Amino acid sequence: MYLKYSLLFIFVGLLFFKQPYVDLANTTDHLLDELIAAYKTAHKKKNLEDVLALYYWNGVDERIKNSVSKNHKRYLDYKIVKVKVAKAPLQEYKPFTLDGVRYKTNLEVTKVLKVSFENTMGISEVTIPIGIKDGKYYFVTARPDYSIAPKR
Repeated sequence: MYLKYSLLFIFVGLLFFKQPYVDLANTTDHLLDELIAAYKTAHKKKNLEDVLALYYWNGVDERIKNSVSKNHKRYLDYKIVKVKVAKAPLQEYKPFTLDGVRYKTNLEVTKVLKVSFENTMGISEVTIPIGIKDGKYYFVTARPDYSIAPKR
C-alpha cells in the first residue's frame, strides 16, 4: 500500500529528479513570489496547516489529501537549502489510474517549485507543481476524474 502512495506522489510531482527545467529564479511575478515566501515561512515555522493552505484542494479526495499531508509533514523535519521556480515540463503531469480510479491534476500545471532539502541522506529535491486560478497561484495535486472512472 505504501508503494501505491509513493507512486501517486511521483505523478503529483513531489519526487521528480531527472527532468530538464528552465530556471525562473529571478521572477518578476509578485503573486508567485508571495506563494514562495508563504511556503518558506510556513516551512521555517514547521506549520503543516499553513503549508497545506497553499494547495488548491477543489475536487481532491481524502486519500490524496492525506498523502500530501504525510509527505509535507516529513519535509518539515528537513532544512531547505535551495528553492527555485521552473517552467513545468511538457507532458509531465498526465492522468494516471490508481486502484481503478483515474486521477488528473486539479489545475493546469504551469510552473514547478523545486525545493532542495538537507536530510540525513544528504540533499534531496522535491518538485511541487504550481497552477493559477482566478489570478492566484496555488500548489497543485491530483483529483479523481469521474468523467472517465465512476465514483467509488
